[in-house]
Amino acid sequence: MKKVLLIAESNMSLSGVPVVFMSIVKEFYKEYTFDIVVFNTDDMYFKNDFLSYGGNIFYFSYNKPNKIFSKLYWLFIQYPKNVKTFLRKKLNLNEYSIIHSFNEIFSYPFFKEAKNSNIKKIILHINSAQSAYVPKPCVSQFFYNLYQNKAKKLCSNILFVSQQSLNINNYKNKGLILYNTYDEKIYNKIIDCENSSLSLTHIATFSSRKNQLFSLKVLKQIVAFDP
Repeated sequence: MKKVLLIAESNMSLSGVPVVFMSIVKEFYKEYTFDIVVFNTDDMYFKNDFLSYGGNIFYFSYNKPNKIFSKLYWLFIQYPKNVKTFLRKKLNLNEYSIIHSFNEIFSYPFFKEAKNSNIKKIILHINSAQSAYVPKPCVSQFFYNLYQNKAKKLCSNILFVSQQSLNINNYKNKGLILYNTYDEKIYNKIIDCENSSLSLTHIATFSSRKNQLFSLKVLKQIVAFDP
């Protein structure tokens, strides 16, 4: 059975990115064994669920400095060294056929080590709706974008959450769209109930990043749906 190494965005909380990678694990666990690297353990909601599918969880700790020059030294020198040491001590990359990262900014050192280990399938998963969230231009953002572009050059595939995000990134040669999943059985049960009134609630942090206006359009279409 082939092994996949997932790189989390941060932890395993009950939030967008973990829901996506858990849906992937649940769909393909009979074909692949999944291990995962997390960057903090503040919220590990899916921990037991993930472990039940036979994978391992590896915790990689890092402390990012705040001052700009210290941050740049950390980003381009210290952090890659720490990733290299971590992977060699904790994992054997030669065991993996695929590396799939949900960490948009800090994937590059993992991808570089994957290339050195001759991993052919390297996937970068872009989770943000960039059409709804444009970061303010600054020195830090410039170097973060540079770092992300280095990861894009090393990966074999890039997954996007929307057509808009794919168009903005302009990586049509590598890009595929993977829409976030939901359990349609739950909605069908509600819709199929006799004389039921459909009521849906969307829970999320209120910010431009979450693209709530688009979510409201989706909810409106679901409510108006007549099977």
